[in-house]
Amino acid sequence: MAINLSRIAKGVVLPLAAGAAKGYMAKRDLLEKEFRENKRRQEEWMATYGRKAIADNQAKEDTIESAAQRIKGAGLPDSDVIQLLEIHGPESVLELSKLVQEYQAKNREPLTEELMTQAFEGIEDYDVEGKTIEQAVQDAFEVVKMRDTSDPVDTEEMGFLERLSYNLSGERESEKLKRFLDQDYEGGLSINETRELAYRGMPRGTGDLAAFDTSVFQTGYSSESKENTKMLKSYIQTQTLNLLGGLEDEMGLPYSDVIRLSDEGMGVALRPSEIMDNILLKKDTDDTVKNAFEQAIRDSYDNRAELWKNNNLAEMFFGGPDYLASLRMTVEQQIIEKVTNEEITDEQAQLIIDNTFTRTEDSAEDVEKVKEFLSANPSLPFIIVDGTIQPTEAFLSELEEQGGSEGSGEGSGEGGSEPVTPAEFDPDTYELLVQPEPESVVPALPEPVLYTSGNERPSSKKDREDWFNEYGSKYFENGSKRYVAPRPTAVGDAQRLWDDLWGSSHDFTTGAPLIDEEDQ
Repeated sequence: MAINLSRIAKGVVLPLAAGAAKGYMAKRDLLEKEFRENKRRQEEWMATYGRKAIADNQAKEDTIESAAQRIKGAGLPDSDVIQLLEIHGPESVLELSKLVQEYQAKNREPLTEELMTQAFEGIEDYDVEGKTIEQAVQDAFEVVKMRDTSDPVDTEEMGFLERLSYNLSGERESEKLKRFLDQDYEGGLSINETRELAYRGMPRGTGDLAAFDTSVFQTGYSSESKENTKMLKSYIQTQTLNLLGGLEDEMGLPYSDVIRLSDEGMGVALRPSEIMDNILLKKDTDDTVKNAFEQAIRDSYDNRAELWKNNNLAEMFFGGPDYLASLRMTVEQQIIEKVTNEEITDEQAQLIIDNTFTRTEDSAEDVEKVKEFLSANPSLPFIIVDGTIQPTEAFLSELEEQGGSEGSGEGSGEGGSEPVTPAEFDPDTYELLVQPEPESVVPALPEPVLYTSGNERPSSKKDREDWFNEYGSKYFENGSKRYVAPRPTAVGDAQRLWDDLWGSSHDFTTGAPLIDEEDQ
């Protein structure tokens, strides 16, 4: 009997094929179910945590935007704000903004670009590539796009067995899930990007956190303002004492002692740093001290104008901008103000203007000339001398002193090393008019290094301040030695002034600077 092999094969294969197909469908159902479950879990995470992460990130971005605008409003240039954000990160922006807020809550004086650039010393000429602060903040918070851009697998090009293996391996569902996680889901972000957002925290800059000069926010004044104010104090103090030289108060005490000693000349000598405080105290109750102090301030505007530039610390210390502006009025303006305030009449004003006096080398003749005029006009409350309005009574006292000491010669006396004469030194500073050694022996004062805005860099200010602290009293700015007159031998104002100016830095006998070996 013949055997039908094809029939036998068909009877065997068909059941096997049917079983394989059933197993295949079961596996495919399982894989599809796993895919749907994974997708559901991702959507639940997005609903529970993802949207909150997006909202929190937007809140952080808004906070940094506000902080960046705050430090810009305080005076920090746009380019410095952007580099602070890009290099040092949003946390540094927040820290500087906090310092600004605390300062503004405690002080009435606003911050300035000068102070802000001292607080944060950024990179000079930082290239912001034309971006705004808003764009820089957005860039800092932007999520890095890491989406899979590869094309999905094309199963049509696979063979039967290859496609069968692919479908049963789960790779199809894995790719489907990956594409789902990479597609836009919420606010332009994918679920994968949202997960990155949730776990990254605050964005970071390209470098470390910034270091700030917090002293700016403690005082509100730059180191340059502090140094310039210090020099102004010294100058105005010296000038005030010079103008009071030879005068006595109502008790017959020399003003030099009234100012330099505590308890109206009966106490101990005040430290140099305390003398200015005493001047400020005395000027409120003594017109002679007040006039000398105010004249010293006027002189400082003529001789030390650079120290007043953009120096709000000095303005506040010496009475405020309005008060200082009144001191700088011309003689004519001062006269008009006195007429307006009914301190003098129109007739007296004209008489004062028509009879101004200028000191000459013959002080005895000056005294007689002024006394003659004042004896003819005893009710005249003011007089103009050397372009300055002075109370008549105080000026008469000064004239009497000058007339009685004619020819005495300041700083002269028996004994001592060398006589001090006006021809050899500046009478205000005791510095020799001709320095014996003009060559530089120490490094010169560093030149200021400026931002493109014209403001000096904080590091440059620090270098110059350090130079003044180390060399300022003994050397000129070119590095040459600063010589002064020997200490006056006559006990009195001249000697005290010399001690205040040079006693700690120069030799009493020679006037040469006291040079340490390491300076050479």
